[in-house]
Amino acid sequence: MSSINVKIGSRNYQLACEDGQENQLIKTAEELDKRIDNLSRQLRTGNESLLLVMSAIIILDEFAEYKKKYEISNDKGKNKRDEEVTEILNTISGYLENVIEKLEK
Repeated sequence: MSSINVKIGSRNYQLACEDGQENQLIKTAEELDKRIDNLSRQLRTGNESLLLVMSAIIILDEFAEYKKKYEISNDKGKNKRDEEVTEILNTISGYLENVIEKLEK
């Protein structure tokens, strides 16, 4: 496991990830930071807890819509592409759960 430091909002977080996934986690954190910044401007608030929770809810909603749109079949005929998409979705879900867990502390 690797550990990286990322800045989201005005706070620094130390996050763990699998070796080799550092760059992806950094990009994901940067995207979250951008979303929070945009949401902050839209809502005209600097309440970081609220912004993090709202961002997580919006992202999870987008994720649920994506899963509905690209529903992956559980049939035996599932191809390699389906397996890759499932793995990516599980990774994203893990990152989001990690962010939410950090917020709850």
